Amino acid sequence: ITIGEKLKLLSSFLAQMEVPGVSDQLQTLTGSLTKTHPESYQALAFAGDVLYQLGEKQEAVNNYLEAIDLSPGNFSVWQNTINLEFQLEQFDSVIVHSEKALEYFPNQAIFYFFSGVGHYVKNNYKQSVRSLQAGMKFTTDKSLLSEFYGQLGDAYNGLEEYEISFDAYEKALANISSNDHVLNNYSY
Repeated sequence: ITIGEKLKLLSSFLAQMEVPGVSDQLQTLTGSLTKTHPESYQALAFAGDVLYQLGEKQEAVNNYLEAIDLSPGNFSVWQNTINLEFQLEQFDSVIVHSEKALEYFPNQAIFYFFSGVGHYVKNNYKQSVRSLQAGMKFTTDKSLLSEFYGQLGDAYNGLEEYEISFDAYEKALANISSNDHVLNNYSY
């Protein structure tokens, strides 16, 4: 059976993971798949997806990174990796991987956002501003644009450039007036 057929069959189990015993069986089969096809980007990415669904975040990241090493051109694997690293508060990795992802996807706003937030958390406010400003031009989504402006307001606040910070918060609220993060930080 080809790896594509195996993945198609295993994918059908993903929707049934709530059924008792299915998740354990799927995890066992996925482990077997990665052992049988250790050089398969698809097998490693699928294993990452299964582990992600099971809440095994660090193991999922490890599989995704192996998949990226084999084939770095898959947007969703980069996004899942960085999202999980963000959830795990691995901000050094968030920075490194979002900037690496931008080499392959230079017009994807989400990677600039992750980079900007990572730099902000690490108190690299100037780099945070650069990343956020660079990424804003790649989104027209009002919600994401509000997040960009909100984070930009935080970064300028960190630089003690309060007027620019207030302006960014205002622009964030102009896009989404109920942005809780911005409302909270702007009020302080």
